[in-house]
Amino acid sequence: EVTRAADGREALEHLQGGRIRLVISDWEMPGVSGTELCRRIRRQFGGRYIYVILLTSRIGRENVIEGLSAGASWGLGAGARRPAMRLAL
Repeated sequence: EVTRAADGREALEHLQGGRIRLVISDWEMPGVSGTELCRRIRRQFGGRYIYVILLTSRIGRENVIEGLSAGASWGLGAGARRPAMRLAL
């Protein structure tokens, strides 16, 4: 089952139910960014592991480090999304 959220705040509301184990999020979102969403997921739902895949057009080592430091399980750049997404899932 796929649940869609318009932004990070709505995603956090969906996560309250406890059924979701995987979040695929864009880095750039209105309101709550993808990295902030990762931080909030780790802080609020630390008792259960939720996989978080961040999608981004950002490149560079510093962005990878920022995403992983925020709590992302995996980060995918725009050029490698489809094949890499299959591997990540």
